[in-house]
Amino acid sequence: MKFRLPGQSISSTRGDHNSPFGPPALRLAMATLGLFALLYFIWPPAPVLMMHLDAKTSGQSELFYRSADRAFEQVNSSMQPLRIGDSIISYQLPSHRVALRWDPAMGPVRVAVREWWLSIGIWQVSLPLVLPTKSLQMERVVIDPQTSWLLLESLPDAVDPQVEFAPDILAHARQWQGAHLLFLLAMAFAAAFCLSRLESFFSHAAQHLERWVQRERPTLAAFAPLLTLSFVCHLYRLAQFAVSIDDEYSAARLLPTGWVTQGRWGN
Repeated sequence: MKFRLPGQSISSTRGDHNSPFGPPALRLAMATLGLFALLYFIWPPAPVLMMHLDAKTSGQSELFYRSADRAFEQVNSSMQPLRIGDSIISYQLPSHRVALRWDPAMGPVRVAVREWWLSIGIWQVSLPLVLPTKSLQMERVVIDPQTSWLLLESLPDAVDPQVEFAPDILAHARQWQGAHLLFLLAMAFAAAFCLSRLESFFSHAAQHLERWVQRERPTLAAFAPLLTLSFVCHLYRLAQFAVSIDDEYSAARLLPTGWVTQGRWGN
């Protein structure tokens, strides 16, 4: 029985479960959600640009990215090998909106961009294939009307062919980052709600476990001496145990017929 002091409200003597913020587990989950949302806005997940290519030449490709008021620099780039044939390459991008410049290869290149998309968390955001705003050392930059692929073909003597895309090509990245955050918060809130509902269940389970341990304390106390006695009785066999060289060689062998092929009938 609890007593309240003069001037103390009755609600303050009822424990944490009558708090306006819910039980302790739910309060902890809500605080975790708030911290998670804050960290998400400070360090949002960086989008990954995926490109499905069909290349006729090989080389080293490089993707440059920059903000609207800066120039392309080597430190703000990502390199991936360009292989002949059908392949998918990925480039890590910063979280803010950027302009892109793609150098397909360090030399003459012929490549078709079949499709490209952004990977943001669990979302796959398809991007429209558009003509670049600028190109350098390129002989042919067109979108095939039949396949809708972006075809890039450099000059025969090209050294560093380049194509540059407008910043609004990644305009959807920020929106999908927000959608990803809302999805994660909804899932986390659902988990927190279930955790608060299961708090009483775990509390009762802990009480039953405590009563069982108290009831079985004599049996559990005898377990350690019995384990020690068993170890002493089998000490000789444990000390004599050794793994032969044949056991080491056949550790990953599934069929014993391998011994027959070696002229042996056992190990």
